[in-house]
Amino acid sequence: MLKVTVKPGDRVAMHKNPENINYILKPGTLRLTSLEGSVVDVALTDGQVIPAPVGSHAVENVGGTVVQTICIELKSCSTHFRSGLPVS
Repeated sequence: MLKVTVKPGDRVAMHKNPENINYILKPGTLRLTSLEGSVVDVALTDGQVIPAPVGSHAVENVGGTVVQTICIELKSCSTHFRSGLPVS
């Protein structure tokens, strides 16, 4: 679980995400750019829960507010079995 904060105008370089969901703490607008160059603006609302794209993308806060999320990375059962952690 990660707390993610992106200030207005900030950019997050191209990176790769595993499967995850995000709970929006502070709303705003993020621009996601895929590895192939496609761009989509995402308007986030307070308390919204959304899946984030799996794979590579860059992020830019194109709004006027700080965006803050709690990002929960989802792990597969096989990861738990390999690590020896209990699966419930």
